[in-house]
Order: sequence, then structure tokens, then C-alpha cells
Amino acid sequence: MAMIHQLSALFIAALLAGCGAGTAEVECPVDEAAPPPELAYTKTLDGVASMDEALAKVEESLEAQGFGIVTRMDFQKTMKAKLDKDMRPYHVLGACHAPSAFQALQHDDRAGLLLPCKVAVYEKEDGSIAVSFARPGASFSLLADPGAAPLAETVDASIRAAFDSL
Repeated sequence: MAMIHQLSALFIAALLAGCGAGTAEVECPVDEAAPPPELAYTKTLDGVASMDEALAKVEESLEAQGFGIVTRMDFQKTMKAKLDKDMRPYHVLGACHAPSAFQALQHDDRAGLLLPCKVAVYEKEDGSIAVSFARPGASFSLLADPGAAPLAETVDASIRAAFDSL
């Protein structure tokens, strides 16, 4: 959360300085010491016997936090069909918390480019199954809009709760 506030302060300073307005004579501040926000929460799912079981657990954890699954992508199947390439099982779920998505879209039309929240469920080389939940705070930092930070933090807390419950 501190990273989001640090980035927000940098974006506010940039806006006040005229950055992003296309004025070549304005030097935009860059905080080179600040690392980029962590992209995802990731872990291996212990005690999960199959991809179907993993997907069911992930969906259940998201639904318990008010998210609905609006997209399901099976990359293993798609890559075989489109490229005739084999790969380990890899699924991406699009999870939507409708009230938050509506609020984000009311705040910034570009927010739709970041929706829904992404969750990857995949088989690792050793045969175990891992899950990565994209962090909304990291995604929404791309908007460079300090006003989006509180909503991103709220959604991030819900995503983290779903992740932690696995």
C-alpha cells in the first residue's frame, strides 16, 4: 500500500509540473529509486490433485469475496488449436467485482483496459499447480491517476483475501 501512495505522490508532482501535457521544456520527475509495484500474488497450491480441482478452489475463493468469473481462457487448448503447439495446462480467469468495475469505469474510461482482474492457474514443470492473482494496485498504477488509488487498494484487499484463503 505504501508503494501505491509513493507512486501517487510522484504522479501528483508530475501533473503539477505539467508532465504529460506535451510541453518539451518541462522535465518530468522520475523516482528511479522506487521499484515497480509487485505484479501479482503467487503461490503453489498444496494438496490439489488436478487442474479442475484447482480452478474450482480459485473460483470459490473469488466468489467468497464478491467476484464473478466473466472470462475463462484455456491457453493449452488455444495454443494447440491455433499453433499446433503443446504446453502444460495454463488457464486465465477474468474475475469481476461488478460494483468496483462500475466505479472504476465512472472514474476513468480507460479503466476498462485493465478489467477484469486476471488470475492465472497453471501447471509448473514439476507437475504442481500454481496460481497468480494480478494485483489491481499494480494494474491501476498504469492510469497515472492518483484518484484511482483508493479503489485499487480496496479491490486489492479483496483479491488478497481470496488469494490468502487458498
